[in-house]
Order: sequence, then structure tokens, then C-alpha cells
Amino acid sequence: MTISHDPGVVEGLIDSKGLASRLGVSQATIRSWRSRGAAWLPEPAGRLDGLVWREQDLAGIETLIPHGPGRPSTMSREPRSDRLIHTTDRRTRGAYYTPGDAAHLMAKWLVRHEGETYLEPSLGDGVFVEAVGDVTSAAGMKRPNWIAAELDAETALTATRRGLVTPDEIRIGDFLSLTPTLADGVIANPPYVRLRHLDARSRERALAVAHEHLGAPMAPSGSIWMPFLLRMVASVKLGGRMAVVLPLDFTYVAYALPLWEHLARSFASLRVLRSRERIFGDINQDVLILLADNRGGATDHVIYDAYESVGAMVEGVGSVGGRVSVASIAAGERAFQRALLPEGLDSLLSGASQKGWTIPASDLVTFRIGYVAGDKVYFHPDAETIRKYKLPETSLRRSLINARKLRGHGLRTSGVGEEVVDHLWLPDGELTEGERRYVRKGERAGVSDGYKARIRSPWYTVPGVKSPDAIVTVFSERPLLLINDASWVASNSLLCAYLRSGTVQQLAASWYNPLTLLSIGLEVHSLGGGVVVMVPNEASRVTVLHPDRVTGDIDQIDAALRSGDIAAAYECGAVSLRKSFGSEGADLIAEGIQTLTKWRTR
Repeated sequence: MTISHDPGVVEGLIDSKGLASRLGVSQATIRSWRSRGAAWLPEPAGRLDGLVWREQDLAGIETLIPHGPGRPSTMSREPRSDRLIHTTDRRTRGAYYTPGDAAHLMAKWLVRHEGETYLEPSLGDGVFVEAVGDVTSAAGMKRPNWIAAELDAETALTATRRGLVTPDEIRIGDFLSLTPTLADGVIANPPYVRLRHLDARSRERALAVAHEHLGAPMAPSGSIWMPFLLRMVASVKLGGRMAVVLPLDFTYVAYALPLWEHLARSFASLRVLRSRERIFGDINQDVLILLADNRGGATDHVIYDAYESVGAMVEGVGSVGGRVSVASIAAGERAFQRALLPEGLDSLLSGASQKGWTIPASDLVTFRIGYVAGDKVYFHPDAETIRKYKLPETSLRRSLINARKLRGHGLRTSGVGEEVVDHLWLPDGELTEGERRYVRKGERAGVSDGYKARIRSPWYTVPGVKSPDAIVTVFSERPLLLINDASWVASNSLLCAYLRSGTVQQLAASWYNPLTLLSIGLEVHSLGGGVVVMVPNEASRVTVLHPDRVTGDIDQIDAALRSGDIAAAYECGAVSLRKSFGSEGADLIAEGIQTLTKWRTR
């Protein structure tokens, strides 16, 4: 399936399940190809409830798929020193094993005194146990005591056979179902699996654990690492500590925001470490390391240290970031992104907002995703299908469903050629004979039982189809904003903007500005690898120059877009920016754009 099967997410992405179905293989085969580094398989665009690819990157992939004796098997083994890990099995369980350098960094921080007891709630290949053993041995300490939980019995047995933990120290089963035991410290890399991907019993248990420790319900859209973390916090003795690897989106996802306040009420010190170089080299997952110290204390801030490389992080040199307010994190203000900005830029932006020079885009427009058809091919018939079933022109709405086709056509949809436009079949009233045949075709093909269609009456009528004032692309650091003077409709592979105040020309002039690019870097989330995806609530928070401060000519923007130079279109607003912020302020904004881009890409 495409990711667009979730009504809260735009089209244009394919997850591993959809890719496997498209290629006629199992998801295990996809994972096997990934683990073997198949050169013909594009890198994923990022993670969004699992690995996802952009449709455009997969064009023609069917012709590249290996066949015959050379085709990879569905099970691969990944060598790690003296053991073999079943890669597909561990990834299915959300178990991504932590590299040695990061593990030893965490172990050095964790170990304080001889004779302590440590908790490892997701033992895996035992890398943390080994790292702690190295640290204590180097310090001449006795082996610490362990409470080690592992879901997989075979993995647990291997750990005991290797002498990592004793049979008395191992706990086989789901950590969330085990009786909590207090420890001096916790060191862990919990699984990253969405709750909706768990079986019903495991999901209910995870939600119950989260509610128990957080004191409020957890959003079911979240991931299991959050209940794990909450149970780990409860397992730390007073005065104890915790070192945990967590996904980078912990810094901003809405479901995890209450967790920051819980951590701040539970520990006297919170520190977050991040490396621009990926800690996990074998997967497309950005992570951070959380160091929480002195259980039973409290704090109002987090110390954020962001490093260029894992080596610099281990050595503790050359970090940027600084002190981040817990209240700002919990309020969803993307505080960790702002901490990366050049000195003075955050205060410059705050001052401009207070003076009314800048406003959130939501003051000018309301953003919504486009219509959700369901079966993309069926509801957007091609010219041959239209002729075959004699679909009337009155039932066809000119529609934009592919953002890639929009580049190079200028600022207005009236400049987009007919060859770029698709047609949404949207019958209104009594069906023609051809349309009735087309309905029967959809029913025979199972379209009527598919996503969205099965809950509509009649199933073939797509709801919520409106013509927006402007249309915005979503998969780019420099999104296109087009004035919709042709009154086309757009699918949920694009954002639709509806005016709240001013004119659509004023909106375009305010949007195409370096300030907008900076704000996109601050507000819009990244899928990893530099790919961003803008959703309505994030687009609404993007800051633009107030229309009264704009002096540019939108014809210049149109000319730049016609030439295909989106960067030049945004530079058209630089004159207005300098007029308000001065040359030094404009240069600082440009530096901020470069900084945020650097931290999104490698």
C-alpha cells in the first residue's frame, strides 16, 4: 500500500509492504536486499511508521529486480565479532543493535560504583552488557549485577551461553509484562515499533503501562519505545541514572511531548547527545542518546549537545546546542531545532514577530490536505479509459496529483500545460450508461471494498473535493506554492491553501522569501536523509514576511519558476527581507538556513 492510505499523510510515499507487493516478493526479501546493500535498490526517503520510499525514486525498479539463482534469499545473517544475528528477525522486532562506540560512551557515563545493579530491558546481542563489562574491567571493578530482559528466548539463551549474563539474571518475555525490579542504572536501546503494528494484547499492555506511569492516556499513534522508557524510569532507584538510545523524533512528535515533563519531574539532570553522522550505519534511522541523572530530583531544562560525528560525540568536543527549556519542548516549539541556530538569530526572529514584521502563514491561509480518492488509478482514469467508458466531461474535474510535474510552469496553475493535468472522476447526479459500466468495473476489481471507498455512500463519490486558492508541494525543502487561478483541484499528495485574509498574490509574495525557507527548516519534520514532508499543522506554523513589508514583484517570482529555478524564486524576497532586517539580519537568516539544511542532510 502507499502511505497515503493513512488519511493524515500525503501520497507519494511507498512503505516496505507496498514495495514488496509491487515487486511480488515478501517484506523479508526487501529487508534482505537492504541488508546486503543491493546497489539497484534506492535508499529509503526516511522513516514514517517504518521505512518509506518516494515513488519517483522507484521508477522502473521492476526491471532491475534480480531473478534466478542470483536472487537473494529471504534470510540474511549479519556478522558481529563472534556471533551471527538474524537480521530480518531482529528488524521485525524493532531491535536495532547499538554500535560499540556509542555503547561504550553510555557505559562510561553509567558506571559509577562497584557492586551496582544495572537493568537492560532489551538485551539483544548484549552490546551494552559487553560495553559495561569493558568499562568495569578497565577500572579494576568487579562484574556488576544485571537484570536483563529479552523477548526472544533463543537470543536470551545465546547471551547466557556466551557468559554475558547468568541464568538468574535473565528475564525472558516482554519487558512491559515483567515485574519491575529497581536498579542503580538503566542502559538500553528500546524497540521502535508503532503500537498499531503490535498484536491487540501487546498494544493494550503498552498503553496500560504508559497510562500507569504517565498518569494520562498515551496516544495510540505512538511507538512502543515510549512505554518502555516510562517503565525504565520507574525502575531506577532514587539517586540512580539512565542512558537510553531513542529516535530523534522524540524531540518533537506530539505523542511524546508529555514525556518530557515527566522526565523533568523525575531526574535532576537531563542531557541529550546527537551526532550528525548516523550512529546506526546500517539503517535509515536518526537517533539521540538521553542521559538522565539523579532520579528523584527535578529540572526545568535539558542540556543539548549536537556533534558533527560519532567520534566527536565520544570525545565530547565541538558541540553546538546548549540549554533547552523543558517547557518549550513540551509546548511543541521545536526547541532542539532552534538550539542549532547561529547565535543571535533566535532573538532576531522573536523581535521581528513582536514588531509585526513577520506572521505565521495561518494568519493568511488555512492549509488542508487535498482530497483522498482511495484507488489512485481508478479515480483518475487516463484518456483511453475515459473514451472506452464514455465518461462525460461534466463528471471529470481537472486535478493535480503529481507534484513532480509542476516544476518549470511558473507561479500560476493557468501556466501548467494540459499534459500535466489528470482528471478526477467525480460523478454528480444520475450516472450515464458508461459510468454504470465503470462502476461495475470498480466493483469487480475490488475498488468498492478498498480503502475509503467502503465507507462512502455511494462508494465511488469522492468527498471533500474543493478548489483551493493556492496549491503547495510537500516533499521539498523549497516547496512550490502555485496560485490556483485555473481553479483545479488537488489530491492529498499536495497541500491546499484557502485564503483567510489578503489576496493570493500577497500570499505568494510573502511566501517566496528566505525567511520562509528558514521557518520550514524549523517547523517541518524530516523523514531522514534530508527529505522533509510538510503537513497542514506544520505549514500553518511556517513564518512568512508580513504582506505590508513585501515590496517584491511576483512577476519576477513567476519568471524564476518558469526557468525551473526554485531557489531564485525564493531569493526574489531577499530585497524585502533586507529592507526589514538589514543586511546583517538577512545574512544571519541565510546562515541559519545553511545550518538547518546541514543538520538534515549528510
